[in-house]
Amino acid sequence: MQLYKLKELYSISSGLSKPASQFGYGNPFLSFSIVFNNYHIPSSLIDLVNTSPLEIKRFSIKRGDVFVTRTSEKLDELGKSCVALQDYEKATFNGFCKRLRPIVNESIILPEYAQYLFRSKQFTNQIIYSCPMSTRASLNEEILNTIVLNIHSLSEQRHIVDIIAYLKFFLLSLLILDFLLINLLVHLIQF
Repeated sequence: MQLYKLKELYSISSGLSKPASQFGYGNPFLSFSIVFNNYHIPSSLIDLVNTSPLEIKRFSIKRGDVFVTRTSEKLDELGKSCVALQDYEKATFNGFCKRLRPIVNESIILPEYAQYLFRSKQFTNQIIYSCPMSTRASLNEEILNTIVLNIHSLSEQRHIVDIIAYLKFFLLSLLILDFLLINLLVHLIQF
């Protein structure tokens, strides 16, 4: 494992702010709720916003980008992250998030690994301890630049991602089996 300052790996930028009348039509848009509730961005974005070619270029979403919520009423909800595992054509992201765009290629950190790293206690605890809390907790570039990441080697990253994928598959299989057994028992009880 090797230590890196976040600013050695990522450039930081803010997202798109528009009046409500510009939403509901146009191009794909990464909303705050998608970032808050997902480890990675879904393969397609259903929210839409009216954007210009310049906005699409400035607020683009590329593979490896990490989106971090920058404001919250609760300190422990600050810094929720979501990673782009693919490029999103003509898509932009919301102004309540920060975009961390890789300044290094995938030779240091894989996006599939980053989705877990940026949701880990290693990352979130540094945010919680660095952010002052008033009415709303707020995360800025200065705070993000102080974050230190302890990153596994690429082979270890791939191994971790594979283990997590296997565990997800195993747990999903157990849930399906549980569902089938319950339905079988209900069916047997009815007869």
